[in-house]
Amino acid sequence: MGRDSAILLKNHARVSPVSRFHNRFSASPFSFSASSRIAPVVLLLLLALVGATFVFLATWDMPAPSKTVEKVVPDSRFQR
Repeated sequence: MGRDSAILLKNHARVSPVSRFHNRFSASPFSFSASSRIAPVVLLLLLALVGATFVFLATWDMPAPSKTVEKVVPDSRFQR
């Protein structure tokens, strides 16, 4: 056992068991947390919702008002 091994063992003893567990099971580049797997799905759904809203508003044939509105404006509101 060389000097480097002793330093590694000494530093390893300082790490808490929780962080040792976390590092052991999350250090792989192929392990993703649940939030990192859900985030792209949520983003895709949000973009789909925005796109569907845009298409709906662009193609909606909103009817014109069918009731006639008449309002009497007094002459005193206009300058001569």
